[in-house]
Amino acid sequence: MKKAEKLPRLKELYIKGHTLTKASELAGISRNTAKKWQLADEEATGETWDRLRDKQVGRNPTAPLESAREYLQCLLDNQRKLREDAGFADRLWKACSVVEKLEARLSDPERILGALRPFASWLTPRLDDAELSRYRELFAAFMADLRSGKVEVL
Repeated sequence: MKKAEKLPRLKELYIKGHTLTKASELAGISRNTAKKWQLADEEATGETWDRLRDKQVGRNPTAPLESAREYLQCLLDNQRKLREDAGFADRLWKACSVVEKLEARLSDPERILGALRPFASWLTPRLDDAELSRYRELFAAFMADLRSGKVEVL
């Protein structure tokens, strides 16, 4: 692969939430090369990759979890080749740990409730009394099921 093919992949991985080191590893280039390409691309486009990443996370709050899962899958897919690397077990353990922490954080019922409050505020004035009563009943049942583990968010 050439730079024209690797740069878009590197940028996509970074914007999805990978560190530059992980993105460069997944794109098959050195971290130093990745940093040079990043700086050159930011200068050429006039927009930093960090700003693009912030926009992505704003549109998709689970993007960091998806990136962590993608990195973990890459490690697992390439484990035969990577096992020879002394740091493989450590990277695998850290990737698993990050996925577990993000899943726990993103599936926290209080966090979900906080995210649903703006929707509830928007919806409430648009419902009549009977609809509002039914909405509250269903919402309470959803939260009870979420807390009991009957509903999985991720």
